[in-house]
This record gives sequence, structure tokens and C-alpha cells, in this order.
Amino acid sequence: MGMRKEQRRQAKQKERQKKITAKTLAERVPEKLLTALEEVDELMFCRDFVTADEILDELAEHWPNRPEIPNRQVTVCRELGDDPGLLRAAERWMRLTPNDPDVAAQWCWALGMASLPGLTTLAIRRFLDRWPFHAKSDGLRRIMESCEEQAVKNIRTFGGEPDEVGWQLLEAHERVFHAMQQFDMASVISLGEAALREHRPLASILNNLAEAYFHSARWLDALNVSRRSAELEPSNLFAQSNVVRFALLLGLRDEANAVADRMRDERPERFDFWGRMISTFVLLERDDDALMLADEARRLIDPQEWEWPEATDLHHSIAVAQARQGQTREAESHWRTALKVRPGFYFASKNLDDLKRPIVERNGPFLYPFENLLPGKMIDALLKAFEKLGRKPSVERLRETARQFNEQCPGFTSAIPLLLRIGDDKSREVAVKFAGLFNTPKLREALREFALSDRGTDARRFNALHELRELGLEMPSPVRFFANGRWTEIANLEIEVTDEPTDPLSPRVSPAMERGRAALQQGDFRAAERAFRTAMKLEPELVSAHNNLAAAVLAQERFDEAERILRHVLSMEEDNAIARSNLARMALMKDDDEAAIEWLKPLRVSRRFHTSEFAAMTGVDFELALRKDEIASARRLLKSFEDIYPDSPNLPRFQRMLRLKELESSSRHLTSLIEED
Repeated sequence: MGMRKEQRRQAKQKERQKKITAKTLAERVPEKLLTALEEVDELMFCRDFVTADEILDELAEHWPNRPEIPNRQVTVCRELGDDPGLLRAAERWMRLTPNDPDVAAQWCWALGMASLPGLTTLAIRRFLDRWPFHAKSDGLRRIMESCEEQAVKNIRTFGGEPDEVGWQLLEAHERVFHAMQQFDMASVISLGEAALREHRPLASILNNLAEAYFHSARWLDALNVSRRSAELEPSNLFAQSNVVRFALLLGLRDEANAVADRMRDERPERFDFWGRMISTFVLLERDDDALMLADEARRLIDPQEWEWPEATDLHHSIAVAQARQGQTREAESHWRTALKVRPGFYFASKNLDDLKRPIVERNGPFLYPFENLLPGKMIDALLKAFEKLGRKPSVERLRETARQFNEQCPGFTSAIPLLLRIGDDKSREVAVKFAGLFNTPKLREALREFALSDRGTDARRFNALHELRELGLEMPSPVRFFANGRWTEIANLEIEVTDEPTDPLSPRVSPAMERGRAALQQGDFRAAERAFRTAMKLEPELVSAHNNLAAAVLAQERFDEAERILRHVLSMEEDNAIARSNLARMALMKDDDEAAIEWLKPLRVSRRFHTSEFAAMTGVDFELALRKDEIASARRLLKSFEDIYPDSPNLPRFQRMLRLKELESSSRHLTSLIEED
């Protein structure tokens, strides 16, 4: 009888609150927010929850204390299956409306969905103490029974008993875990450090704390906490893999390999531990060990488990090891399986995209992208330190700032060799730049090793060679270099060659330019001329259109007209490498070697060229070398040309020219021998 009376009282109170809310809503809610919320409601009605979620995130930044926003975020996150987002929204909603039992019930339910049985049990107990007769109380009691049973199991897993101490330990563990789910690293650190002071250590808390230290650029702390976790639970492969990862980033490769050797003998029961173990050996570039363990995993793991979303990282790790071993087809199969079980998986999709690129533009397989190897907080701190130096600081000031940064945040320079060895293209781009900036013997050696390896794109390794010359490191010339998918020798180390795209064309001129370039490739020079003239009408100052038009006109042997066009290019852009190279070629056609040399002279001071510019200039240098009978030099220049521009229509002509010159030289040599006899 008393229960029904209490329920009626709460129902009347709730009805009064609804009337008050409806009456005063327009007065309480700002007009801009009210309009935005109406838009969100319309989107939710149309089931466009993604757009609604984006708008609500923006609204939450502008109005962090309005409960109407997390109210809707809870529904949106539930529809999107975003459990961490649901938990954040429910927590914020409850903080803003602590006396609403419906909101408190929603918070309890969200905790249960987040796999936090201890916190869920404690929250439901508080709810029932305050609102024992609420309409949702019976349902929450059933949830609590299930969560309490699981919580007791977890406490015993920690080696405790379900007494007050055991519940406190479980609560500490779940609060740290909850903060990690929210990617709130500051809270993970404060809660984790407090838990270690107040309770006996748990490997789970230590592992989460290590990850938070890593993202906070405290790598030494991350390594020490991981070592402690591994000592506490020697069979915990998460802890051991963290030791390997942090030791490797800090340059402690011997320790990393020693820990990996101990891991190799483990045969884990947990499925996710297999992925951790195999990825550890891939990180160390011990691909034979990784693939041996992959074979063992196939033998021991139920085939159905390989189709679970949890198998994504395992497929990816195996694929990287296979790709490094040249097993491209098998690697591609694993990456596609990873995308099948977890659509949109970034690591797999980026590696597959890399395989589709031309050989000169391939970075090669990578286990982790840049963002997973270096925490954003570390990069942000370094960039802020540089920003304080002003717009154009000297190299000396930059290097001194970098040195001070590394003293305050140890680990950055020790990670650079690792980025060069196993990183994605962004990792290697950053590493090349900062290796030159920090300029230590160890980093110069890592840069040299990368430049002369077959890892990364051709352009990125050319940049590394250029950086080494800037640092004053003597390099043999010619040098053995991996270009266009094979080893060769190149001589031009004093310049930087890049295949990075030039300024993009505007949409209105792009179709005409593409038609013209295609016609040039096909040898239809009149069609190419028409297309480039169309592009010039649309954008009269487009330098690339003028240069391409000159090439089409030159191919039709209209030399005077081609020269006028090229000279006009130089009036717009005095040091345009394409125009000067073509004018030099025209001078060679007139047997005016001195004029050709003069046309190229202004380019000799340039240190950076696009691939097409470098190829045009090298072609002229090649012909000049042949005219001077410098066959060895011409041969090296032709190899460089082949590496940079293997699809050039001029390449067959250059190759014939070299063969003829070699035959001519051999004939002269034979004639001289006969005359001597």
C-alpha cells in the first residue's frame, strides 16, 4: 500500500515538472540553442544520427552546462552504438541534473553497457537507497544482481575477497579503466597513481597507467610502470609487449629483444594475447618469428575466432610480416579479411592503398601509423617551443631549442631511428626533418642507413640524401640507390628531388589539361595543342599550360613559335626549370652547346626540383655529356633519368644515343689499335 502511494506521489511530481519545463523552456533556453536543438530533433526523426552527433558535439562546446544537449546525445550514441560516447553523455547529463531519477537510472544503465560491473553495482545501490519505489527500480535490481555476480568474480580474479577492501580495489580498477575508455589521460594518471598509493598494485591499473604516461610524453615513466607490471604478472603479455614497445622507442633494443625472447615461449589462452605477441615481433622486425607464431596460432585457435572483430589486429600484424617477406598476395588477403571483420579499419586500408601506388611512391608495409608511434602531446609541445622563436629563427636557435626539448621530454630523438625503419610515410617525413635538426652522430647514421635502404618512397630517400649533404656528411658519388623498384647508381646527390604534387589545378581548367597531357602521351600533338590553348583561354597565366603548349608545338617542329612561348614563360617565372631545359634542348638542336649551358646556369643554384623538372634538366646534361664524349658521365646521368622518369617518351631515344656513342667509341678504339700495329 505504501509503495503504491509513493509511486503516485512521484508520478504527480514528475507531471508537475513537465508542465513547468514546457512553460518556461523558451525563456530558459537561448534562442540560438533552441533553433539548433530543433534541427537536431528533425535529424533524429529522419534517423540522420551521424549529423546530429556532429552538431551536438559543437553545441556541447558552446553550452557545456545545458542538460538538453547530453539528453539528446544519449539517444544519438545509443543509436550509433557508441558506448564510450553514451557513457560520457549520461555522466554529463547526471552531473547537470543530479536530482532527476530518470537521468540517474540512465546513468546506471550506461555503466552496465560499458562493462563496469563494480561501478554499476555501486551506482544502482545508491539509486535504490534514494528512489526505492521508482518505476525503473525493479529493472535496475535485476541488472544489479547480474553485475554483482560478475563483480565478485572479478575481485577473486584479482586475488581478493568480496569484502570492503576487495570492492574498493575493484572500484579503483574500474575508475581507471573508465577514464581510459574516455581517453582522459590526465584522469587515468591521477586515479592510477592514487590507486597505487592506497591499494596493492594491479597489473591492469599499471598497464593503463603506462599507456597514459606514453600519451602524456612521459616515456621513462611508461617503461618503468610496464616493467613493474611484467614483474607482478610474468605471463601478462600486455605488460611484456608494452615493455618491448617503450624500450624500443627509448632506443633500448637489447632489452626489447630479451623480453620478446621470453614471450616467444608463451602459448596464451586469451585470443587477444596472440595479436599482442605477434605484433611485438613485427615491431622488432623479427618477421620470421612472427610468422612462425602465426602458424602456431592457426593450429591452436578455433577457425571461427579468426572471423571475430577481435582478430583484426592479428590479421594486420601477420600481413605486415608477410609483406616485408615479399608475400604480397598473402598479406593483401589478411588485410582484406581485417577490413571484412572490422570495416573501415585504418591500418589495413592505408596499407592496401600503398600497394596500389606506383613503385616509386610506395612507402612499404607499416604496423603503426605516425600517430600511434609518437603521442600528439609530444609533437604539440615541440611545435610550441619552435613557435616561440619567431618567424625565421636561425638553425642554431632551432637546434638549441630542440636540444632543450629533448632534455625535458626524453624519448623523441631515440624514436627517430625507429620511425625511419618501420614508420608510415608521415613518420619518415617527420623523422628526416628532425634527424637533421637534432644532428647527432646516431641520427646521422640512422638517416644514412634509411637513405641507402629500400624502405620508403624514392622521393623520401632522395630527401634524406639531400639532408645528409646539408649536414656536411661525405657521400660517395656515384652511390648505390634503390629507385623505381631496383638498385642502381646515381650521381646527383646535391639536389633534392620530390614527386610531391605541385599546386592543384582549378576544376574549370583541369579537364582541358588532362586531355592535353593524354594527347601528348599518345603522340597526337595537334589535339594536345588544341587542349592546351583551351586551358590558356580559361587561365592565361597558367605556366604549366604554356610549357605543355610549347612541348606540343616543338614536337610539330615549329621551333620559332615554341621559342616565343618558352620565353613568355620566363617573363612570368624567370627560373622555370621546364622552360629553361626546353630552350637548352633547342640550342642543342642548333649545335650551340654554349647557349644550352647558359640556359641551364640559373638552375644550378637550385637545390629542390620536382621529378619532371629534374628529368628535363638531366636529359639536357646527358646530351651535353655525349657531345663531349664523356661516356661514363652520360651513362650515370641516363641511369638517374631512368630512375626518376622511367615512362619518359624520350628514354628510348636517349638509350639509342648512348649505344651509338659507345659503338662509335669502341670503333675509334679499335681503329687506333690497328693503326698502332
